[in-house]
Amino acid sequence: MKDDGLRRFLFVDKQIRGAHVQMAGAVKEIMQQHHYPPVIYTALAQCLVASTLLVTRLKFKGTLTLQLESGGTINLLVAKCNEKLEVRGMARWEDIADQQQLAVDFYSGRLVVTISPDNSSSQYQSIVDLGSGSLSRALEDYFLQSEQLPTVIIIDVSKRAANGLLLQRMPDADMDNLFWNESKKRLEAIEEDLSENTERLLKLYFSEEDIQLFESEFVEFACHCGFDKVENAVLSMGKAEADSILAEKPVIAITCEYCNQEYTLDRGQVDKLFYKS
Repeated sequence: MKDDGLRRFLFVDKQIRGAHVQMAGAVKEIMQQHHYPPVIYTALAQCLVASTLLVTRLKFKGTLTLQLESGGTINLLVAKCNEKLEVRGMARWEDIADQQQLAVDFYSGRLVVTISPDNSSSQYQSIVDLGSGSLSRALEDYFLQSEQLPTVIIIDVSKRAANGLLLQRMPDADMDNLFWNESKKRLEAIEEDLSENTERLLKLYFSEEDIQLFESEFVEFACHCGFDKVENAVLSMGKAEADSILAEKPVIAITCEYCNQEYTLDRGQVDKLFYKS
């Protein structure tokens, strides 16, 4: 969607940085791949917005992943965003679970935050406890406790909107706490205005401040699946298991859970694959 975008900004004299994202189109495209119940829709959409806001803090090329752990009836929930602001995400859940149980299980779990640099095999992980009952609050607490960075994160998700705002004091910022606390208070009712463009939004809430606003960056859904990854998946299952599948079916069919693209390999392709390996 052409209106999807993220803008970073900087309070010039206050050592505060921020980002404002609007990504209704990207979230809609992701959600169209599956029929998510309302609680899963909201939880996944919030994680997609959060991953996009958090990736702005990376100083290198890579991917930031939020993945639910110990989600009870939610078997899997994952949201990914890279430095190009390409997002994807998906979830699996127990069909027998009602909306109340799904909500309880989501907020009883925790999010594993994984940062994967493109130029390194190393990954950096941290844990965000969702026990506060709010994804935004949980992330704010995480930054304050683990990195000593006072942070405000606001996320607004509905069937038509998927917007977010991040405001964060910079490391070692020597700043008047009074202004920071006043800023937080101003933003208490900002959710309804997150659909405004960034320039107007900042003028509404910080008209007297000198704010440097950077160019808009496009946010889009992008799946990174491909035939080479499918071949690796078949190799990882082993020849015996591949042969057992082909004994019952003419092809091995694998569907990407992010975009629903189906890939197939027949007997000749599978034999050639294992012969080459």
